[in-house]
Amino acid sequence: MGLSEEQVFEILTNELESRGFRFFVDCPYDSILQKYERHSIVIGNSVPDILGIAPDDSGVGFEVKGDDDITKGTAQASSLRAGTNMSFLAADASELSRYKSQIRSSTLGSIGVSEAGIEWWEEPNEIENKSSLQDVRAQLTDETATVHRSAPTLRALVAHEPAL
Repeated sequence: MGLSEEQVFEILTNELESRGFRFFVDCPYDSILQKYERHSIVIGNSVPDILGIAPDDSGVGFEVKGDDDITKGTAQASSLRAGTNMSFLAADASELSRYKSQIRSSTLGSIGVSEAGIEWWEEPNEIENKSSLQDVRAQLTDETATVHRSAPTLRALVAHEPAL
């Protein structure tokens, strides 16, 4: 049996922190919500599991799955492409490996996760349709962005200032 979605979330968020990403989450797991601020920004028809800014200031979205629902996760991650510079599907490495070529051809990045950590991190191919990118950036930087628990805005994150 592979990793659960919560286990993938835990390993991935730790990796994102170590790489210098600044991000918000949307998930039902108390273990994650105790450490990270929640968001409710919709891109296409989906609220990204993880949404934020990479160290190079590009917008990133992640769909997180465990060892099941990879096809559903691919569709959800695909909808994020319109509002991010890069979108990824992160899941249990043994299950995700069966879908790597399909995911790669869909211009998604893939992140294979195991108990040992990140097995692979493949950047996505170039994304052409960014119809919601400006809107998402505006929501992330807007002082009244719909985030919970007084989360810092993107402007504060980028400036490395404490949230208001």
